[in-house]
Amino acid sequence: LAEVGELAYTRHGCQGCHTLDGTTRVGPTFKGLYMSERQFTDGTSAIADEDYLIESILDPQARVNVGYPNNMPAIYQATLSERELLGLVEFIKELQ
Repeated sequence: LAEVGELAYTRHGCQGCHTLDGTTRVGPTFKGLYMSERQFTDGTSAIADEDYLIESILDPQARVNVGYPNNMPAIYQATLSERELLGLVEFIKELQ
């Protein structure tokens, strides 16, 4: 499933904003993201578990990370298959 996620990462252009090596771009790096504590612009925080990752992909404006612009497109709900979505989560989980 992680291989499906890796393909989705490339196919859907995630690499334009999210790196795999810890460097910062427009969006948070995927390396070490899973189970990290995230701080949001509304003053709340959460652990980046599976539910958070899914929410962030499908509804990116729901909780915006401090230090990053609120510009991730909300198109992935329509363009990602459920298998790709779950694959992306597994791919991110492996990047620890």
